[in-house]
Formats: sequence, C-alpha cells, structure tokens
Amino acid sequence: MGHPIDFGSIEEKLFLIQQLACASQENAKWKSSYLNAQKEEEWQVTDLQIELEDNLALTESLISSYMIECAVKTRIFQDHFTEEHFECGFSSFDKDAIDSVDGNIGTVLNGKFALSLRESCNKIIHAKKFSLIKENEDLNVFYWNGLCHLVGTFQKKEWKIELNVRNWAAAINYYHSSLIEERSEFWDNGED
Repeated sequence: MGHPIDFGSIEEKLFLIQQLACASQENAKWKSSYLNAQKEEEWQVTDLQIELEDNLALTESLISSYMIECAVKTRIFQDHFTEEHFECGFSSFDKDAIDSVDGNIGTVLNGKFALSLRESCNKIIHAKKFSLIKENEDLNVFYWNGLCHLVGTFQKKEWKIELNVRNWAAAINYYHSSLIEERSEFWDNGED
C-alpha cells in the first residue's frame, strides 16, 4: 500500500483554510475597536499594528502549512488513478470542482499553463515564494484579502499565480467529496 491518507484531516484543513480566508477582515476590524491605534510620534508603531502583523504572520504560516498538506495528499491520491479509470475521465472531476466555485480558483500572472486543481497543487508544492496578499482599510487596519501569490520556476522559466485560497479550498473539498467511493478503492487496491 502507498502512503496512508487521512481524508478527514484534509477536510479539516480545508475547512480551516476557508474560515481563515473569510475571517481576516472581521478580525482586523474587531481588534481595531479595542487596541490602541494612536501614535504620539510618526516613527512609532501602534499596538494595533503589532497585533495585526503578528496575526498575519501566524495566518501565513498556518495557511501555507495547511495548503501544502492538502496539496501533497491530493496529489498522492490523484497519482493512484489514471485518466482511463473513470468512464467520464479523471480530469472531469477537476473541472467540475473548479466550476463549483464559479470557475475561479485563481489567475496565472506569469507563465503559460491552465490552472487546474492538479496544476494548482503542483504549484503549491513547488513554489519557491509564498505570500498572502493584504489590503488596507486605512493605514492602521490591514488584513489578508483571501488571495495569495505563489512564485516558482519550471524548466528555468519563472511562473507566478494568484490563488483565491477560499475558492481553492472549497474546490478541493468538492473534488474529494465527488471521489468518496474512490477513497475506499484507494485503500483496498493498495494492499500487496
């Protein structure tokens, strides 16, 4: 048998990714309601700025780790099957999952490739740079807008994508839900 995959863990991480993607702005607003955002001197950093920077750093670390875990486990699962395994073709599950989030998991900013779920997982795994994109409501209140940039190289050419993390997580969740029967087969066929 190949690597055992805890599909419940994937579902948990995808849920948390979606929740964090939706919560950042609300969290920043809430913290701005009680933390000091006033400066006596221009060079000073406020309690609010420190808290929001710390929150963003932790969020970035969690999102990166969760995305890598989900992407790696999804790719292991995908590599178990061939396109011919399914009557409609394996790639149709990928397309249906992306369509479930209005066809938008992200944008290719640099490079020439289609951003399928499979390709997005590969980009997450092989990215050399990862960053959450933050927005400012004003100079003191910034938050993660739910998007991230991933940058890497393939065959000595740089690629860059902007991934809608919430939609990506929802699409991956839909994808795994669509293949629930294959999960059993994945475990059964793996025994030698």
